[in-house]
Amino acid sequence: MDDDRDPSVEAPDQTASALPSRPQFGRTADEDLQLWLHFAAFGGEDKNRMVTVTSWLLGFSSALLWYVISRLLGGGGLRLEEPGRALVTAGLGIVISATAGYVALLYGGYSNQNWHRADAIAEVRGWHDLLPDHPLPAVTGILNRRAFAWSRPCVPDTALAPIFRVFFALSGVVLVAHVFVLFSAAVVL
Repeated sequence: MDDDRDPSVEAPDQTASALPSRPQFGRTADEDLQLWLHFAAFGGEDKNRMVTVTSWLLGFSSALLWYVISRLLGGGGLRLEEPGRALVTAGLGIVISATAGYVALLYGGYSNQNWHRADAIAEVRGWHDLLPDHPLPAVTGILNRRAFAWSRPCVPDTALAPIFRVFFALSGVVLVAHVFVLFSAAVVL
């Protein structure tokens, strides 16, 4: 008499739902999932937008450097033939390169904020497989290890994703090249 249930009828699986149904902050699990998807997607969109905007800025800044190299350098070496024009071009290149670095950090911050919010929802809900701190698989090969290291999930509270650091560093390299042209033009003037 311990169990009067019909053995042919199975009890519903209590673990079938991966989403806890208890409300968090007045939201259901489905609403939290939609919110998590929103923040995770917008973090990725901010990253993509940064890559696009910064690529255009760095491309234009590099074109200015090419202009100086191809048009303003004398045939006898690294002597500027038109230092005034090189000075203006370098000044413009510095502003554009600094803007590219700013955009990389700005969108890095936007992405980190969105990813942090997504991680907070996953943490509260116990969705640990959606958090960036799960271990990565063991990989072999130099290029494969490097690719995994660069693409590893990062905790948005502690670090920028590598793509933001790479674009910020590229902005710095192009900025330094423009500063070199600027000082070279100033010395000639």
